[in-house]
Amino acid sequence: MTENPPAIALGWPSHAAATGYVVSRKLRSASAWNVAATLPATSTGWTDTGVAVGTLYEYKMSRTSTTGVTAYGYLCAGIRVTPVDRRGTVVLLVDSSMATPLASQLKRLIDDLVGDGWSVLRHDVARTASVTSVKALIKADYAAAPSEVRAVFLFGHIPVPYSGDKVFAGGHAPEHLGAHPADLYYGEMDGAWTDTTVRHSGTDQWQNIWPNLGNVPGDGRFDQSRIPSGAVELEVGRVDLANMPAFLPKTETDLLRQYLDKDHLHRHAQRVLPRRGLIEDHFGEFMGWAFATGGWRAWSALFGAAAISEGDFTALATQGYLGFFMCGPGWNTSCQSVGRAVTTKDFALTDPKAAFTILLGSHFGDWNIPDNFLRAPLATTTYGLASVYNVPHWFMHPMGMGSTIGEVTRMTQNNQTLYSHAVTAPWETTNSTFIALMGDPTLRLFAVAPPKGLAIAKNGAGNPVLTWTASPGASLGYHIYRSSKSAGPFTRLSASPVTSTNWTDGAVASGTYTYQVKAVTLETTPGGTYFNTSQAVSGTIALDASQPPGTGSGSGSGSGFTAAYFANRTLTGTPALVRTDARIDFTWGLGSPGGALPVDGFSARWTGQVRPTTSGTHTFHVTSDDGVRVWVNGVLIIDRWIDQGTTTWSGSTTLTAGQDAAVRMEYYEHAGGAMAKLEWSSATMARTVVPSTLVSSTTGNLDVTPPPGSGTVAGFTAAYFANRTLTGTPALVRTDARIDFTWGLGSPGGALPVDGFSVRWTGQVRPTTSGTHTFHVTSDDGVRVWVNGVLIIDRWIDQGTTTWSGSATLTAGQDAAVTMEYYEHAGGAMAKLEWSSATMARTVVPSTTVNTGGGALPAGWTPGDIGAVAAAGKTSQANGTWTIAGSGADIWDAADECHFTSRALAGDGEITARIVSQGNTHGWAKAGVMLRESRSAGARQVMAAVTPANGATVVRRNETNGASFSTLGAAAAAPCWLRLSRVGNEFTAYQSTDGANWRLIGRATILMGANVQIGLAVSSHADGTLGSAVFDQVVVIAAPAASG
Repeated sequence: MTENPPAIALGWPSHAAATGYVVSRKLRSASAWNVAATLPATSTGWTDTGVAVGTLYEYKMSRTSTTGVTAYGYLCAGIRVTPVDRRGTVVLLVDSSMATPLASQLKRLIDDLVGDGWSVLRHDVARTASVTSVKALIKADYAAAPSEVRAVFLFGHIPVPYSGDKVFAGGHAPEHLGAHPADLYYGEMDGAWTDTTVRHSGTDQWQNIWPNLGNVPGDGRFDQSRIPSGAVELEVGRVDLANMPAFLPKTETDLLRQYLDKDHLHRHAQRVLPRRGLIEDHFGEFMGWAFATGGWRAWSALFGAAAISEGDFTALATQGYLGFFMCGPGWNTSCQSVGRAVTTKDFALTDPKAAFTILLGSHFGDWNIPDNFLRAPLATTTYGLASVYNVPHWFMHPMGMGSTIGEVTRMTQNNQTLYSHAVTAPWETTNSTFIALMGDPTLRLFAVAPPKGLAIAKNGAGNPVLTWTASPGASLGYHIYRSSKSAGPFTRLSASPVTSTNWTDGAVASGTYTYQVKAVTLETTPGGTYFNTSQAVSGTIALDASQPPGTGSGSGSGSGFTAAYFANRTLTGTPALVRTDARIDFTWGLGSPGGALPVDGFSARWTGQVRPTTSGTHTFHVTSDDGVRVWVNGVLIIDRWIDQGTTTWSGSTTLTAGQDAAVRMEYYEHAGGAMAKLEWSSATMARTVVPSTLVSSTTGNLDVTPPPGSGTVAGFTAAYFANRTLTGTPALVRTDARIDFTWGLGSPGGALPVDGFSVRWTGQVRPTTSGTHTFHVTSDDGVRVWVNGVLIIDRWIDQGTTTWSGSATLTAGQDAAVTMEYYEHAGGAMAKLEWSSATMARTVVPSTTVNTGGGALPAGWTPGDIGAVAAAGKTSQANGTWTIAGSGADIWDAADECHFTSRALAGDGEITARIVSQGNTHGWAKAGVMLRESRSAGARQVMAAVTPANGATVVRRNETNGASFSTLGAAAAAPCWLRLSRVGNEFTAYQSTDGANWRLIGRATILMGANVQIGLAVSSHADGTLGSAVFDQVVVIAAPAASG
């Protein structure tokens, strides 16, 4: 391919039996071929010089041979083909039973579709609806805008249309007689579908295996085996993972959530497979039909002939392929492979590394049965996105130049004679009603990483200025789009890609606008080059005609709200961005409010004075995604501090005309789309966004304090580790307002991976009532919870989303120490902590009742000196880190001298802690974990300790006021971990360098009372001198533990 002069060169390998070649060409949009060249048998290529830059072509290469068989190949090709900015409208039909549990994922999907150039019309449909009523929704949308509506995405178990008789999909009769699933019914807008002719009763021996195949008049199943009108108008794809027990314990909801996560990661180029194809062929030539040629033809056009390998399914366990073709003798749930059958269960167990799959086997087309093999790729954990049944042959080549898989689905369904195959089996009927796509019809093959962090402000002239973070995939730059509606459609403003990471819109009237920025790359494929664009990053700005230049969402003084934006969800710390916002009317979508703020996990506080023009009741309306709360004159009138999709809430107050009223609005964004809008209304005023002309910024120092009742710092101290074992130095430490996260396939932030991380949250909760409180934790995967040092929930296992509960007795107004630990292995990730009591409904433990602890010790812990020390010790604790200073001669002989901070323990239990650092007051100074019978100096006790110069040791006193004994462990010094456990009268001490792999120091049998003290001890071994040690990751487990 050359650009100047423009030319497209086609090439192919020589063939000994060839007698000649014909190359035909057409425009991609044309419906007939024109012969471009007739070539001799020795030809291995041809160059087309009659092409234009920016135009998309299709080529058909046919080869005649001495065998009498004519072979065909197809290629979509072009030079610098222009980008597709507007893709049309997709009708999204959602299984209504999935609308609530998958609300956030579906919202993200819609954001992604809009960000890829689609408009979306959504309908939630009951599983019990008739197929005719479902189609009526689609036809109404299509009739309203036939030039715009292009695709139908069936998500969940949308009612399945059935149609046909003598559908020999696989060539088997009589078991294939009768109706098959016919999703293309939803895409055909003007044909006559009848249900009047007796076709097949479904009463023979095969009815037990294929119970769906019957078709009689009036049963709701249609008569047609071929498309009534000859062509479907809409591109239809289905993601339906009902009845897939091979993937248990994952539920249908889990599988659908997992698919949406995969879809999102693919679109954003966060999960990329090598551009190559794998072919597994167990038919070979087979009567001259050569089924696998469909795979060779597809993958060569998409990836190039050199990128195709032959192999088998087992290769996908370790090697990634963007495309996988498999054919062999098939059954409902299996396909013959090397030495055995590959089953649907194998897809569950292997998690094959393939995204787009073509399958051919006798019974795959009847996909609406449990564990159907055709749907198995979509249910895989990590990669599977689309699956098709290669009967009749599919023609995938346009995807190599940016077409969607829905487009090639419709092309295959409508094909009758335009695209040919060398030898067609007599039962491979084109235009058949059973041809269907399993997968999202809007997906494209190649994704580009989008830019991030779009911020929109105004310059001195009042014009919007866009800035963003660069994309690694933007080889050519960026295209800019604008719409007066956040859902589009969008118009491209940049004639050519913008090469910088900022852009100013110099020609825009007043109003509210959403902008999109997309990365642009020149994609090179076997067919040539085309401009490929990424998903968009978007943001919204209000341009107020009544507002002087420079006073909007940028900087400067003037009318509007003082806005403080925080790079966390808890409104804590120093704001990352402070500015004046003319109005609170933002739809950031998947973008950032600006500055150094992230696209997810930020919060904002707006403060200002509003001056109403009339007296009386005024209602404030706030629309947000996610949490929001509003105060007027210090009164909280709206409080929805929860994760939520776009929702509107209202609250009222009485205002006086001409008198300023203080307004404060707080907002946080968790994940996915983001928006915040503040409106008001009254008896004499229609609902409208609170305008800048009636708002003045709050003067004086900016209020960045947490809301009342939030404790020392509202929330839990959270330590995130880049492993599953809570070991080493945390990769991220922050304050989390609440433990309520659904990360899905994402990372909690920072340098943390998307899989294989762990978290420890610590904090103090202050209940408002006394009595039994039940804590409920929902997680995927492992979790455990302690309250006041007692382990009440212990489910440290890989698991799907599951809820467990445990109870503790709490006292009103008295802080209780809560520790929650969590690990994520693989796949989706979520963690939520709720509580309930006899007087309180189950709810997420709110930030208003949680504090990180400050310097206070957790409830039940008591510091104090043991023995006659010459200098008093001390203990402090903040954010889960304990600093203990102790004097004393030693922990040894008949009486101890140390500082001991402890809590009561009844019966068996253990304590684990990391000694972060230890002062070197003496080579035998001790810092560690201790169990002792009482606080008297000569009490029976066991201590696992670390020393500055003598490694780890376990010290014990078997009798009251008796001698002490010790056992040395391995060489060790802080930082290190120590653990001490009691089971009956047996005490065991361990040491560890990483908190995961433990080494025995020693064991002892001591007749110690049931009620003991357990805690942390420090002795300087230099009486009168305080030696200091720092501890963290302190965990006490009391047995027996409540679980489940």
